[in-house]
Amino acid sequence: MSGQRGASLVEILAALAVQAAVLVALVELYGTGGALLRGVAAVSDLQDDGAYAALLLERDLRSAGYAGCRHVAERRPRVIAEDFAEWDSVDDGVELWEGGSGFTAPPGYEAAAGSDVVRVRYATGGAQLAGNLEAENANLQVVGETAGFEAGNVLLVTDCDAADVFRATAVSRGNGRTTIAHGADVNSSNRLSKRYREHARVFRLEEITYFVGRGGGEAGLFRAAGDGAPVLVSGAVERLEVAEVRNGEDEPVGYRYELLLASADGLTTAAQGYSLAGQAVADPGDRRLRRVYRGFASLRNNLP
Repeated sequence: MSGQRGASLVEILAALAVQAAVLVALVELYGTGGALLRGVAAVSDLQDDGAYAALLLERDLRSAGYAGCRHVAERRPRVIAEDFAEWDSVDDGVELWEGGSGFTAPPGYEAAAGSDVVRVRYATGGAQLAGNLEAENANLQVVGETAGFEAGNVLLVTDCDAADVFRATAVSRGNGRTTIAHGADVNSSNRLSKRYREHARVFRLEEITYFVGRGGGEAGLFRAAGDGAPVLVSGAVERLEVAEVRNGEDEPVGYRYELLLASADGLTTAAQGYSLAGQAVADPGDRRLRRVYRGFASLRNNLP
């Protein structure tokens, strides 16, 4: 035991310094790794949000103006439904408020300033007439006890040669058929333009609005069907840009869109600007990660 000695104070201090340096390095390593993982997760979340929002937006934009077997530009429907704007040209399939100017948000909601708002109309579903109409004012009967039609719905009947837009006043189901009345109390007339034959089909007209804003304790990109309550599509979307694309005959063939998405937390340490609607935008300085999701929706039945 006499040959052994303890560590000197200098040696102890040196060992502590080495341990401290290793600890600092480990903290920096794991801290940087954690930030990297958070950044990767944020980018992945933004991509997922952008893809989902683009999926819904493209699906609705692509169907804009669709009126059964033909596009509304090819066959103007006769509109007898009251409180329904005339839908007589391809441009009526899409209504665009650039920068949100002139748009009135649903009650309880506020649209974000500077963000575009787009409203889309199109026919969806489709049920075949169960038989020929006996008269122009007769009720329509379609094959199957279709769940997609309700009283108050704006419907379209077409045989590809003619089309009528009307509002259903009563809907009943039974014996494998759905019966639809179109009375004059909510229509300018109870008479359709012709006696449709059994090959004609009846569609429900959808009206979908996309806007960026806040309401109901939520903020982001909302989708509203008709007069229904807006549904949040993505809380990451800060701005929507939509631009019409026309062909050589000056007819719209589709729409370009851009979605600006931002992370919830400040993740960046360096300035990150971005490009939106052809303009360079400087870093807002809030350290939030931003990505722009771009796409194009071609109009159904209206390409060359």
